Amino acid sequence: MFLRNCLFILIAATLVFAGCKKADEYPIEPVIKFKSLSTIKDANGYDNEGVLEIEFTDGDGDLGLNPSDTISPYTGEYSNNVHAIFYRFVNGSWTPWSQFDDVGRIPVITPEGNQKAIRGVIRKDHIGFPLNVTNLRVRFDVYIYDRALHKSNVVTTSEIIINTL
Repeated sequence: MFLRNCLFILIAATLVFAGCKKADEYPIEPVIKFKSLSTIKDANGYDNEGVLEIEFTDGDGDLGLNPSDTISPYTGEYSNNVHAIFYRFVNGSWTPWSQFDDVGRIPVITPEGNQKAIRGVIRKDHIGFPLNVTNLRVRFDVYIYDRALHKSNVVTTSEIIINTL
């Protein structure tokens, strides 16, 4: 009987403490961290496109846009919520090359329930590169927006060398 009571108390205490586990807390503005930048080669071995991965946290879980989010405030700068600003290394300095900036949309990923804080990885495929370049050093500055139009921090990717002949 004593052993059964001790076991019951141990199980009850475990459940109480497990239920008290503090939920992850993050700022309501998204925070991102660079994870990786790589290229996908075509059949001839040339760099066809880029793949970018960033880690994120968001305290209120309001990341992502619905396909129907096309009217104010989701217009102009806010019509896409992932922005990758293209830079090339020319004459000893990093120079923006805006015609190759890349934007995209994260779909809505708000969790169910009361706990809205989220974290994860965003993968941006199909980042375009300029054609007919050899040994071009490139990198990106990346940021995202949440649905409340909070802008994340800006992260700079590592550089990669592309060949698109």
